[in-house]
Amino acid sequence: MSILTGRIDITDNLPFVIETINSQNPSVVVINLDEDNQQLKNNRCVLGGTELLPSPDIIMCEIDGDEATYDYLYSMHFRDPFVVQYVTAIIGALYAGKSILMYYPTLDPSETKTVPKLIDQFWRNFGIGIGLLGYNIGVYDNSKLPLWCKLLYTANIMNPKEFMILAPVEQLGNDMEIMEKLMFELSPYGTTIQDKLNYLTSYWRNIKKTHNLKIPFHGL
Repeated sequence: MSILTGRIDITDNLPFVIETINSQNPSVVVINLDEDNQQLKNNRCVLGGTELLPSPDIIMCEIDGDEATYDYLYSMHFRDPFVVQYVTAIIGALYAGKSILMYYPTLDPSETKTVPKLIDQFWRNFGIGIGLLGYNIGVYDNSKLPLWCKLLYTANIMNPKEFMILAPVEQLGNDMEIMEKLMFELSPYGTTIQDKLNYLTSYWRNIKKTHNLKIPFHGL
């Protein structure tokens, strides 16, 4: 079972998107990927999502028929810190059980590669399979659990205890960015850095067995 319990879909059905917005359902987040749709751009209940779209130089690769360069540049686009931050917010919403509904004016791959490439990059980079509303349901690749946990914890969407219960210590226990953040927030006991790391790692392993284990740290 995935820790991401919300659903994520994309559609080109504008009337359905408008209906969803008007329902004011707090558990649904609408993201507009259409740069030209003023009706959605000016709606305070809709989030702009054009940061997720390929940049003009990537679109030029589509025009030139250079798919390999398109894929490479678009993959690099999803390593941009601002884009990663945006995707992390989406992952945070899915973790909180919210539904994400994206709007793009056409899903027809014969007209544009944008939607299939967007779906491909979300799956490759983040293990999130965006569903085509009315056609299929989105899925999650649970092998990306370490990545989800790291993104959510470093963005302060997960607290330290939540993180250690869910995140695999075998894969993230040697990640110095993670360990430094845990050390800073929890102030584990020990006279040396290695003692503190050992104490923290031991607790991390134990809390996965007993989730209600109290946190015996200086910081809490």
